[in-house]
Amino acid sequence: MSAYPIEIAFPDIAAHESGSAGIPYVHTFDSGIEGPHVMINALTHGNEVCGAIVVDALFRANLRPRRGTLTLAFANVDAYRSFDAGKPDASRFVDQDFNRVWTAKTLDGASRDSSELRRARAMRPVIDTVDLLLDLHSMHEKSKPLIVAGPLEKGIELSARLGAPATVICDEGHPEGRRIRDYEGFGDPSSR
Repeated sequence: MSAYPIEIAFPDIAAHESGSAGIPYVHTFDSGIEGPHVMINALTHGNEVCGAIVVDALFRANLRPRRGTLTLAFANVDAYRSFDAGKPDASRFVDQDFNRVWTAKTLDGASRDSSELRRARAMRPVIDTVDLLLDLHSMHEKSKPLIVAGPLEKGIELSARLGAPATVICDEGHPEGRRIRDYEGFGDPSSR
């Protein structure tokens, strides 16, 4: 596989550390008007900078919901802090893939511990209240933009409503563990 040069600056996200509700790098804004709780999540993987750029820009633009609740989050900050342009794949995660721990059994279990499990457990109380999740990722191989919608009709319908990018991947999940996009209600076809 060809290596591609890093040609973009990684944003300094330290200004967003304070978080809300005691969770660093997770900010929730409630409009005070009934509506869905939408979450835009960046840095599920520490070397996937596009989401960090977008969420940082949304903070700087002072984006707030007109109705419902909006959460802006940076997930695997420890991995992001370890980024080395000479070894970009080494900062995907610290101990294990943050995007493979999303089952109640794994999160509730006391027998396993990792940087990513600690972070997922810290973020879980907010994620448990989210209705709609946009989990931003970057590709580090040459690829057209795409959406990984999952196997459920609701994910495929949302992808079609978004309309861009045009490429939508419908997969059954990952064999190494459950992704955040399949956690609890997100992976339940009867849940909105």
